[in-house]
Amino acid sequence: MMKIGVIPELLGKPLLEGIAEAAKIGAQGVQIYGGHGGHGYDFTALKDDEIKQIRETCQANNLEITAVCGDICGKSFQVPSESQERVDVTKKVLDNMAKLGGVTVMTTHIGCVPDSPQDPVYEPMVSSVRKAAQHA
Repeated sequence: MMKIGVIPELLGKPLLEGIAEAAKIGAQGVQIYGGHGGHGYDFTALKDDEIKQIRETCQANNLEITAVCGDICGKSFQVPSESQERVDVTKKVLDNMAKLGGVTVMTTHIGCVPDSPQDPVYEPMVSSVRKAAQHA
């Protein structure tokens, strides 16, 4: 059976209320917005008790946290001057994901990967994404 999930922050309510609303509308899972700012909170700066509250709210509403969207504002992993900061923020998202317990999928937008490995953007981009993936 296919499960239906939602991004609770897009239901027009604060996160914990959005989680409860997701359950009310029949969702079986949620994808938490794990970006750096936006939606009223910064996932990378959450304290352990706030992460616990998210986890417990999902459990109380019988919702699985299927993924975290680690969308990071900025240009992309293509811009070398922004690359290390993006890797560092991605690592913080991954660290907080681990604290949620059992969440093993992070979605993100890395930018357009060039077709050719000879493209000057290709290697720095792949290297940055690899650093984040190795942290996971």
